[in-house]
Amino acid sequence: MKRYAVLGILLGLLLVFSVSGLWAESEGIRATIIDRAGTRFEVSSLQHREHDTFSFSRGTEWKTLKFRRIKKIEFLGGGSDEESPIRITLLDGKTLAGTVRVGGAGLGGYTYGTSLPTFTGKTNLGKFVISLKDIKEVIFRHEKQAVKICPTCGRLFEQEGYRYCPYDGAKLEAVAEEPAQGKTLQPSKE
Repeated sequence: MKRYAVLGILLGLLLVFSVSGLWAESEGIRATIIDRAGTRFEVSSLQHREHDTFSFSRGTEWKTLKFRRIKKIEFLGGGSDEESPIRITLLDGKTLAGTVRVGGAGLGGYTYGTSLPTFTGKTNLGKFVISLKDIKEVIFRHEKQAVKICPTCGRLFEQEGYRYCPYDGAKLEAVAEEPAQGKTLQPSKE
């Protein structure tokens, strides 16, 4: 009997840690959302249609991307359009173009029988909801971005896409957990 009680406790703890791990992953999805008026919102626990993915159309095909692959989404259409052209910049530097249904003016909060597409999350002030038609840009803040160092000048680069130091042309190296002794690390001013 004790064996089953211990097994039940262990399974319960495993379940608690699994669920809290999923919540922590959702908490880690942060972004700066810039609306059409230029107001910036720092948002955590970001979701689109209750998921950590973004779906859009590329001609006749639908594409869905995980937030962890996206660096930035730009909404290029007007706020009164039913669909908006978008440009997505991925963390690896590639860009994708497409369209996304945003709603439009005069629809009374609904488009084709469903509520307007939104991003939701949390801010310092509480729950955050914004319609896609009101967004100009979404800039994702990834917790674990690769950090590289220039072996010559010692500058750090957190930006994706840098392979060579823009100051001296040396090939950048991945930063180890502890910097090499005797080397002073300076953050890049870019």
